[in-house]
Amino acid sequence: PEFLQAVQEVLAEKERLSEYGRDGYAVPNRHIDISLYPTLLNNGQRVKCKVSEMAIVCIYDMLGKLILEVNVEPGETELEIPYAAGVYMAKIITVSNEERNIKLIMQ
Repeated sequence: PEFLQAVQEVLAEKERLSEYGRDGYAVPNRHIDISLYPTLLNNGQRVKCKVSEMAIVCIYDMLGKLILEVNVEPGETELEIPYAAGVYMAKIITVSNEERNIKLIMQ
């Protein structure tokens, strides 16, 4: 809950400031590293998630049902995906609102 509140506050502040900072100067775009690997998994294999800032990782089945939601800290985190064979979508959203969608295939 605290993490989600922090994300919401950052997003609200980002929306308020739009593309300009408090002092009226343009805010430079910052590159955020986000990766999730491997994307082809065997049953019981762990996925490594690497982010350069706090993020939320959500895993959805192909019907759009949320099956896993995890808060991750900067650095590398291992996630266990203990689900049946099939195709899943991972959505990673950072506190600065960077977003990546990655397909995961469980064999």
